Amino acid sequence: MCSTKKTQELTAINTRLAAEVEKRELAEQKNKTTEEFLAMLGHELRNPLNAISGAALLLSMDGVSPQKTASAKEIIQRQSGQLTRIVDDLLDLSRVMSGRIVLSKKLIDFSTLVSDCMETLAFAGRTQTYQFGIHTAAAPIDADPTRMEQVITNLVDNALKYTPPGGKIDIRVSTTLHEVILEIQDTGVGMTPELLPHIFEVFVQGERSLDRPQGGLGIGLALVRQLTHLHGGTVTAHSEGLGKGSTMRLCLPKAKHDEQTEPSDVLLNTGNHCSYSILLIEDNDDGRDVMTIRLSALGHRVLTACDGPSGIELAINEKPDLVLLDIGLPGMDGYAVARALRANPATCHIRLIALTGYGLKEDRLRSEAAGFDIHLVKPVDQNSLIKAISYDIGDTEELSLIRSDDE
Repeated sequence: MCSTKKTQELTAINTRLAAEVEKRELAEQKNKTTEEFLAMLGHELRNPLNAISGAALLLSMDGVSPQKTASAKEIIQRQSGQLTRIVDDLLDLSRVMSGRIVLSKKLIDFSTLVSDCMETLAFAGRTQTYQFGIHTAAAPIDADPTRMEQVITNLVDNALKYTPPGGKIDIRVSTTLHEVILEIQDTGVGMTPELLPHIFEVFVQGERSLDRPQGGLGIGLALVRQLTHLHGGTVTAHSEGLGKGSTMRLCLPKAKHDEQTEPSDVLLNTGNHCSYSILLIEDNDDGRDVMTIRLSALGHRVLTACDGPSGIELAINEKPDLVLLDIGLPGMDGYAVARALRANPATCHIRLIALTGYGLKEDRLRSEAAGFDIHLVKPVDQNSLIKAISYDIGDTEELSLIRSDDE
């Protein structure tokens, strides 16, 4: 009897030890994954920062040819876009996984959305060294256009990332009775059978080499899966093996509507807009100078202030058409400035546009409560800036097209 009890006790101890060992191994693996991700994040951030720094230094040098100057400007624009994509992917995946994203669905033609995404990638110079075959058909879906653009762009970007220059990428949109199907087939490096089941998991990539041309954090496809599931769809990957390319297949519910819609967003004609008097209140010297140049290039008269009190005084004296106001001002923050402008009869009518690095829903609501008309998240792209400046306050439909990161 004693022997049986001792055996049971030893068995229980061994079970606890095995559980403890397993728990410790999982913790160590988690720590290793976190360390690898942080190292990769540092690498991915330093690459574009190094390119931007070098290009900026080149622009400051004397005797640089016009061709090299133009090349440096392109490098800054392209690498700034890469930095933005990294930050956006991190923020969006966090929001999706915590349930903080609410879709704004509308009836759209999926093929039109694919064409728009390809035009954007072509404009950014991402497609020029590849062979593309694009085959589309009318494909109505009920979806959030902004989020679905992310899905398409990330899938195409994945094909570009792992296909050598000169390779071929075929994009096909088709429909069945109940589904809209997007297939993206490339002639790239392909995937091993071991990698395929995990390709849509967070921080999973193919072979990590030091000379990866496009980079990335391994979260693009994880974001694709999460956004696809939110739309009631599925996404799968297939590859015959290394060196044999891969195929991504996205399936979405087909809309039950027969009518087609116009594209969800159209770039404004920047050559045909009104000229405004704009007060820019921004404490960062470089940010203020760059935004002043952008606004002046659009034909606007720009007034500047570096803090809240001087900005309020300038607004009272000059009465601009609108104020672009940074939230994170020292001392008197942007919310306090907005409330002061709204409370003063001399400035209460001025349109207020918030500039901030915070784009969650609660940030937008706080801006509205302070009196802002529009909430723009940095870095602000040119199209959103033009829309924010020129929109009619009474036109709520037009206002809804102004993209902000909390949508």
